[in-house]
Amino acid sequence: MIVLKEAIGKDIHEKYELGGELGRGEFGVTHLCNDKETRETFACKSISKKKLRAAVDIEDVRREVEIMRHLPQHPNFVTLQD
Repeated sequence: MIVLKEAIGKDIHEKYELGGELGRGEFGVTHLCNDKETRETFACKSISKKKLRAAVDIEDVRREVEIMRHLPQHPNFVTLQD
């Protein structure tokens, strides 16, 4: 199943150290994480492909990613890091 047309395909554990769970949603879990190189702290949202059961679910994820890609940098906005 292809969810993102431009998927990076990296192993998240190579770049980030995952910490405690911050929350759960319909499709996945959000964890606290740190960039291993810069030590910057982020929230890491992992999405389970198993929970994407219908085409509309995949479109919801794609739309969320596209929105985050186009948001301006602002301290009160969530932005897509990687």
